[in-house]
Amino acid sequence: MLDGQYLLGKCLLNCGKGHEGKQWLAEAAASGHLPATRDLGEALLDLDQASEGLQLLIQAAEGGDAFACELRAYRYESGEGTRRSVRKYRSLMKQAAALGNERAKFLLTAGRSR
Repeated sequence: MLDGQYLLGKCLLNCGKGHEGKQWLAEAAASGHLPATRDLGEALLDLDQASEGLQLLIQAAEGGDAFACELRAYRYESGEGTRRSVRKYRSLMKQAAALGNERAKFLLTAGRSR
């Protein structure tokens, strides 16, 4: 059931029905679905609700979601919604790589990790 709520919410977000999509993602996230938590956080960041979105990304990252770690790292790299911190960026990318995120592994080995 959670996967269905998550997928429906994601589809609705992608087709421009943001309010409905956020509702479905919020239901799945409230039940502990980490990808829903991450995607809801990302959607809120895109809708200028940075503090709430960042909190959801933190929650998903602490739950072991590798992509949430990567998204948080990018926020620290760019300084969007948080203070710019190369050290925090690098730490989160290492965490994402340790959780199996291939893009984070590549960026760390390619030298983009600073």
